[in-house]
Amino acid sequence: MGRLVTLHAAACAARTTRFDNGSNLHDVRLDYTALDFSTPERVRFRFELDGPVAQRSGLTEERQILFSRLPPGDYTFRVTACNGDGVWSPDGARMAWTVRPFFWETAGFRFGCLLLGCGCVVFSVRTVERRRVRRKLEAAERQEGLERERARIARDIHDDLGVSLTQIALQCEVMQDDLGQPEHMRRHVMELSQSSRAVTRAVDEIIWAVTPGNDTLETFTGFIGQFVENTLKPTGMACRLALPTELPNLPMMATVRHCLYLVLREALNNVIRHAGARTVRFTLALSDRRLTLTLADDGCGFDPGRQSALAEERLCRGNGLANMRKRMAEIGGSLDLVSTPGQGTTLRVQVCL
Repeated sequence: MGRLVTLHAAACAARTTRFDNGSNLHDVRLDYTALDFSTPERVRFRFELDGPVAQRSGLTEERQILFSRLPPGDYTFRVTACNGDGVWSPDGARMAWTVRPFFWETAGFRFGCLLLGCGCVVFSVRTVERRRVRRKLEAAERQEGLERERARIARDIHDDLGVSLTQIALQCEVMQDDLGQPEHMRRHVMELSQSSRAVTRAVDEIIWAVTPGNDTLETFTGFIGQFVENTLKPTGMACRLALPTELPNLPMMATVRHCLYLVLREALNNVIRHAGARTVRFTLALSDRRLTLTLADDGCGFDPGRQSALAEERLCRGNGLANMRKRMAEIGGSLDLVSTPGQGTTLRVQVCL
């Protein structure tokens, strides 16, 4: 039997090294050895690792072991050695250490992730629900807008076309009674021609108002400038237009176009009937998506603060100032009137596009 070598615990040494490598990996390397001065090359080892990861080894000549990516927890490493005669050290060596978890492995981080996930789910559900509600509201608004547009078209047909067609029918009946009077017939034919042109103009205006291709600022500017010029041309009043040469490609709702047109038409009718003007100036300007229409004349003017019968007759003929303000309020716009007796009147309307 070979020489007995007694191995004490102190004779077995263990050294630990942590390999961070910039990524804080939980890798542990253990170096161990045993002293045998007779036949050191015949020393054998046996170790065991206890903890979240358990490992047992058989006889090995290796004097180093590497544990890679150990999960968090408390670990105990034990190693014993035997000499060439098969005598084992009674105690061996022991080493204990703790692997601390990364921050994303802690219970607090996992709980936070759980809360965050729940919050994301709640936020997603609320977002989807809000979008669904928004789509329903938009659909309801479109339906309401469509109903308003239908009601407006029906009202325009009744007010403009209905009245004009009724006048034509009455004129035809009167013509039947004056068939033998050429002078009366000539006058009736002229009136009938004027009424027919009025019906044609009303139909064109309704078609222009409801055509989707006209829902731009550029087309509105061209139409409204031509309308002002054609309306004032038969009266002999000088027309001065100031329209921008270049306009941005901004959309313009049909309701806004129609309301502005009706307000301007009523204002022109008041100028033609009551102002006695020689020159009318029409200006269109755009600033920060705010559209401004200005109609100014050099007529007799009036005192807006004087609630007289004459002022009421001049101002409120037709739809009247109250209806003009109401139309502008419907599209979120404003109407300002400035007039001085003997110095003319200026009407300014503004609306945001």
